[in-house]
Amino acid sequence: MKKNIMNQQYDVLEEALEDLSTSVFHEFNSMYSQSYTLNMLITDNLQTLKDSNIQISTKLKCIELPFEEATDEYNLFKELLNIGINACQSFSESVIYILSEDHYSQIVFQFIYPAIADETEKIVGNKVLEKIIHNNNIHSVYRYNDKNQEMRIALIFQAKTNERIE
Repeated sequence: MKKNIMNQQYDVLEEALEDLSTSVFHEFNSMYSQSYTLNMLITDNLQTLKDSNIQISTKLKCIELPFEEATDEYNLFKELLNIGINACQSFSESVIYILSEDHYSQIVFQFIYPAIADETEKIVGNKVLEKIIHNNNIHSVYRYNDKNQEMRIALIFQAKTNERIE
C-alpha cells in the first residue's frame, strides 16, 4: 500500500483497501456472536467458512440455554454448524443464520441454512443431536422450504423456572 501511495497508484490502493475492508468485515462478523461457545466453534471453522464462501449471521437475544450437561451446548452447536457447513458446500456462496429469542417460559433457538434437499433425516438420525435433544427435553421442529432451498431447525427449550426470561 505504501508503494502504491509513493507511485501515486491511487486506483490500485483504493481497490486493495476495499478488498481488505470487505475481508475484515466478513471475518469479524463471522467470528463474533453473543455466545462464547459459538464464537469458539466459528473460529475453529473459520478457514472452512472462508474457503467455502459461507458467512455466519447471528442474532442471539437469549444466550443462556438451560442444558443439563455443560458439554451439551458445545456439542449441539458443533453438530448443527457441521450440518449447516456441509449443506452449504452445494452453493457458491451462502449464509447460515443462528437466532434465539425468549418467549415467556420458552427459549426458541433457530438454525437456518441453505440446502438443496430436505435434511430432516440427517438431523433426526444424528445420534449426538438425538441424545442432547432427549436429555434436555428440547422440542424440535424441522422445516424444509423447497422454493427457497432453505432448511430451518427450531429448538424450543423450557426455562428452568416459570418466570419470564429477561
